[in-house]
Amino acid sequence: MKVRAESERLEQASRFLSAATVGGRATALPILSYVLLDATEENVLRMAATNLTVWLEWRVAAEIEEPGKVAVPAREWRGLCVRQESESVRLEAPDDADLSGRLTFSFGRAQYQLPILSADEFPLSPEETKWGPTASVDGQRLAEALRKVLFCVSTDPTMGVFTGIHFRKEKTEAPLDIVATDTNRMSLVTDPEISFPIVHLTLPAAPMKILTSLLSATPAVECSVNSDQTLASFSTDTWKMIVSALHGSFVPNYRKVIPAEFSWEIALSAEDLLAPLRRMTVFQAAASRHPLRIAFRLDLESPDLEIAALSSELGGLEEVGRELVPIERRKAESDQLKIAFQHRFLAEYLSVAKGGNLIAQFVSSDKQAVWRVSEDDTWLYVVMPVHLPGQE
Repeated sequence: MKVRAESERLEQASRFLSAATVGGRATALPILSYVLLDATEENVLRMAATNLTVWLEWRVAAEIEEPGKVAVPAREWRGLCVRQESESVRLEAPDDADLSGRLTFSFGRAQYQLPILSADEFPLSPEETKWGPTASVDGQRLAEALRKVLFCVSTDPTMGVFTGIHFRKEKTEAPLDIVATDTNRMSLVTDPEISFPIVHLTLPAAPMKILTSLLSATPAVECSVNSDQTLASFSTDTWKMIVSALHGSFVPNYRKVIPAEFSWEIALSAEDLLAPLRRMTVFQAAASRHPLRIAFRLDLESPDLEIAALSSELGGLEEVGRELVPIERRKAESDQLKIAFQHRFLAEYLSVAKGGNLIAQFVSSDKQAVWRVSEDDTWLYVVMPVHLPGQE
């Protein structure tokens, strides 16, 4: 194999592919810590990596003097790709049958030797499965939808499907649901403008974060799901990602947690609420097992929302800060309402909302609340309150 390619494109590809490789000591399959270099197509160098959960592939334009393919260690490959400033790189490797040789990585006046493994040892691409119809999706719109739910994914590895993002579209004409929950809160995007194929699967959060970053600069992406709903494919002319679905059934009736009626409804500015929440973070100890709580107090005689920071660092629950936030009261069926939430659950939502005007709807102090961005009718956030002493 003899190939010449632009350094900048190789660096971009190597950063992308590193997300799917694992350390050689962390797996019983050393080949999973390698990157496949395939120069068998005309004027294209195809690179691939996999950890058997996600398959990543990147294609760059290249001068192919002699076709061939080999596998090289991902850590060393990325290290060389990102640590040189030459305009182009020359790659030379012996015939795949001659594994005693090495890949020569040359640029400028430098030359490095990388060990190789046979390309035949590299896992086969899962794209050989039977795929359903392909849909062209607005990449940036899909990225925005993913961003709105990723913060709700459970970080507890024992939580199964709740560590992923669920995609559901029952019929061709139905809108796509993208939803995530850690069982204490739920973020749901229902967007009829995302022309996704029929789907009912949950994809792990880690590759979805990578996908979100890629889609942010992608006008259009081709999406497909295999016939047994265990794989999802996202691709452009440059890159491809195939992700294995998480095992297990996602909550079948997740919409039932959305209350149908509310006793209080208020409108307020996201920035007006986020600013005091940021100030209140000084009372959240990093290593504490007791999350900072934020109590909301609504009163018919006050034009403002009173928010109070409640800390349990000193043993009992103590109010350590209080601020007033201007609101527009839209509905009130009681004289007062006091409800509390975990500080993190509010702050993360507001950070994703990125300003704008919010609508908050409350049932009672012990029932889930619903938050919406008034300018966005595709997204809602449902969050459970926390118990306060003295509440029935």
